Amino acid sequence: MKNLRKFNESKDGLDIEYLNLIFSDFIDDDGAQVDSSHSKKVWAIFIREPKLYKEYNSIEENIKAIEEFKEYFLDIKTCIDRVKDEYPNVFITYSPNMYYDRISISFSLK
Repeated sequence: MKNLRKFNESKDGLDIEYLNLIFSDFIDDDGAQVDSSHSKKVWAIFIREPKLYKEYNSIEENIKAIEEFKEYFLDIKTCIDRVKDEYPNVFITYSPNMYYDRISISFSLK
């Protein structure tokens, strides 16, 4: 934990590298897109939402898919909680976009 504090000592803006690290599983595995072009005050990530609705051959497959869907969103929540721990005054905007199958999450300093 001491290393994380050193990694993010500057509090004058969001630490882009830290945010990229927190969400690295989504960036690396799921091809999430990151937008940090505004400033060090705003950082956004666009995460591909997993498909839940498709044909299943059994109720067990359906239950397994729902459990995986839930786990995926719990992972997102864990990332958000880690950012909130590091930046208690951060403003978070969470907006799912079903049309594009993407979830947009932005963090901005108040």
